[in-house]
Amino acid sequence: AWTNVRALIGTLLVFIFYLPGPPSTATSAIPINGQWSAWSEWSECSRTCGGGVTYRERHCNNPNRIYQLCNIQLCPPNRLDFRAQQCAEYNSKPFRGWYYKWKPYTKVEGNLCKLYCTAEDFDFFFAMSSKVKDGTPCFPNAYDVCIDGVCEVRQFPLILISFFSSE
Repeated sequence: AWTNVRALIGTLLVFIFYLPGPPSTATSAIPINGQWSAWSEWSECSRTCGGGVTYRERHCNNPNRIYQLCNIQLCPPNRLDFRAQQCAEYNSKPFRGWYYKWKPYTKVEGNLCKLYCTAEDFDFFFAMSSKVKDGTPCFPNAYDVCIDGVCEVRQFPLILISFFSSE
């Protein structure tokens, strides 16, 4: 019986998060079950255009962070895509003693939210980071985004829930 009650509460919490309305009303409807801190202010957006994410945190509770999409306007057409920007950050860093020009490598099976880059004009690729920056699309031209190294399906009203506790 307790398992059924916990499942029902979890279902209700998810439902409350997806009620229409601004984030402040969606999060304030969550029942507080003792010693939950207040939500922090929204963080800075992970992107300036093209659909980044921002988050709020609280402590000693579950979930301890929620995400919301931000800056969802399209990026200028001449701008590098977000994954390419992240690979290009390694252009000025030596890799095994040499400098390369890096571009995204997306033909890897498995974790879509790991940053794989290939050296331009060379025949190798490397995992440059265990996770891409939050807000990176899981696939080119995809609506799903990577958050904390995991591909998350976008939901409306554009709030994503992380059920991982820091405790």
